[in-house]
Amino acid sequence: MSGFLPKELEALVPAIDSIEREQEISRLLKKLNGVVAVGVARGSFWLSYQPQVITRREICRTLHEAGYPPDRSLVPVGDAKNT
Repeated sequence: MSGFLPKELEALVPAIDSIEREQEISRLLKKLNGVVAVGVARGSFWLSYQPQVITRREICRTLHEAGYPPDRSLVPVGDAKNT
């Protein structure tokens, strides 16, 4: 996928409240085609993804279906507002 720079997202996810859930959400996100890197901490996550392969909407849907809905929309890292 050369020529395309990955984008980054972060979100608060209150359901990530234990080390087991951190590991589960990390595995879930890393399995998504187009996700380049994932970082998970209690209550939140960050990821880098290839927007030409996967969309923010698909990432959010995956989280909701797995029982880990973000408490707000996924926010592009570095953006002051959710656009």
